Amino acid sequence: MLFASSGVGPERVAVERTVPPSLAQSCSAELQLLLQKSPAIRFACLSLTDGRPFAFAGSDEARLAPRLAAITASFLGLSESFAKESQSGRCTHTTISTENGTIVVVKVAARTRGMALSIGADRYENLALVLRRTLDAADAVAARLDA
Repeated sequence: MLFASSGVGPERVAVERTVPPSLAQSCSAELQLLLQKSPAIRFACLSLTDGRPFAFAGSDEARLAPRLAAITASFLGLSESFAKESQSGRCTHTTISTENGTIVVVKVAARTRGMALSIGADRYENLALVLRRTLDAADAVAARLDA
């Protein structure tokens, strides 16, 4: 069962630990749908801001989900610190370009818990399209989390 939280302290942890499995499955289904729509997307990882995996879509889930969730949360945290220190603002998303493709990390605007979403696409996908799909997926996941 879910209940409201101020977003800080032990009550936040209580909220995240009381998430019903059906909610995680619903978010996983949303991520799977994204991969079905775009063959260029290799993975989608929804993580709690403490680095624990919440939902994952892609190959080799058992090995990758915990690792990518931890990296997603850490990278978003670092990006937020960088944005705050350099621009006196907040980070909404960040991108990574690699020789094999693009990764976009966004903060999920759910009211009930802190989440981050990372999506990786192959090098043949346009960065703007990956960003748009990631932002749309984050909105869809937030709607499911807040329902």
